[in-house]
Amino acid sequence: MKDGFIRVAAATPDLKVADPVFNREQTWKMMQEAADQDVKILVFPELGLTGYTCGDLFLQDTLIDQAKDIQTQIDVTFRTAYTALQKANMEIGIAFVQQIACTVPVENSIRIKTRSVMGTEIPLVEYDKTTNTPTYAYYSTKASLDEAKAAFEKVKELSIQLSGIENAAIRLAANIKKTQKRANALKNITIPRYEALTKDIQNALEEKEREEFTRLKVIKRMKQKG
Repeated sequence: MKDGFIRVAAATPDLKVADPVFNREQTWKMMQEAADQDVKILVFPELGLTGYTCGDLFLQDTLIDQAKDIQTQIDVTFRTAYTALQKANMEIGIAFVQQIACTVPVENSIRIKTRSVMGTEIPLVEYDKTTNTPTYAYYSTKASLDEAKAAFEKVKELSIQLSGIENAAIRLAANIKKTQKRANALKNITIPRYEALTKDIQNALEEKEREEFTRLKVIKRMKQKG
C-alpha cells in the first residue's frame, strides 16, 4: 500500500480447454509477475483452470444460422444466374457464350488465413474483389450476359463465405468432441485418481499422527515412572 492506495490488476493468461495443468502453470506465472510488480489484488477470468469450451459459441447457432442464410442466397442467385444465362444463349447464341466463357481467367486470388476462436484455428478466406472486369465487348453482347456474369460473381462470393463458415463449424464441432473426451477423462479417471490419492495420503498422515501421539504418551509415562 502506498499513500493509502493498493495496486489492482486484471490477468488474461493463455489457456487450453480442459488442460488444468497447463492453465495452472500460466496462472501461477502471471501471479508471480504480478507479485514482482507489487500487485495486491489480481483478478483472473472465470473457469481459468478448465477453460471455456467452443461449445459456448457453437451452441448459439450463430454459424448455423449464417450458413443457412448464405445457402439460401446462393440458391436464389444461382436461379437468377441460370435464367439470365439461358436468355443470353437464346439472344447471342450458345457457341458465342461458350467462346466468351473460355476467356474468363482462373480465380487464383483466394487466400486462406486463420484466426483463433476459443483455442480453435478457424479459416479466414479472402480474395481480390477487383478482378471483375468483363472479358468481352459490350457492343457484341446483350444485357442478359451482364446479368448472368454479375449473378455468377455473386455466387462465387457467397460460396467463398459459405466455405469458411462450414469449415469453421466442422472444426468447432471436432474441438467440442475432443473437449468432451478430455472432460470425461478428467471426471471419470483423473479426478477420481487424485481423490483416491488424497484420501490415501490423509489416512497415512492420520495414522502417523496416531503413532506419534502414542509414542509421546509412552515417553511421558516413562518420564513419570523415572
